[in-house]
Amino acid sequence: MALLTTVFDYPVSMIGLSHAQRSNTLPPTIALLALAVWQCGAMLIFEKPANRWLLRPRVWLGVVVANSMVMTFYLWNMTAAVLAAVILLPTGIAPQFEELSARGGCGGSPGSERARSASCRSCSRSGGPNGPARRHLRRRRGGAAS
Repeated sequence: MALLTTVFDYPVSMIGLSHAQRSNTLPPTIALLALAVWQCGAMLIFEKPANRWLLRPRVWLGVVVANSMVMTFYLWNMTAAVLAAVILLPTGIAPQFEELSARGGCGGSPGSERARSASCRSCSRSGGPNGPARRHLRRRRGGAAS
C-alpha cells in the first residue's frame, strides 16, 4: 500500500471524497484492489485465533449482548439524525448541502450538534426497545417480549 500511494501516486484515501481531485473508487484502482486483498488476507490469518478466542463463554456472552443492542442503537441514532435534518435544514441553522460539499465534511455547528442530541434523547424517551408497545406485548403474552 505504501508503495502504491507514494511511488505510483495513488490517492491515500480509499473512500470517495467530494473535494478530492482524484479518487480510488471511481473508477476503481489497483490501490483499492490491493487494499481489498490485504483485508481478506488479514481476515484469513486471524480467523482461527479469533474463533478460538470466541469459544470462551464470557467473550461470546459479550458478543451476544452487544449484538442484541446494536441494531436498536443504530436505528434510533438514524431517526434522530433524520429528525434533526428535517427540522434544521429549512431554518438555516445547520450547514446547507452546498456548504458541506464545499468543506468536504458533515460536521455541524454547536447548535446543530445540540439539536441532534436533543432529538436523539426525545426519541429514546418516547419508546425505544422497552417502550409502551413492548410492555403491552409482554402483558399480552404473559412473559418477556422477544
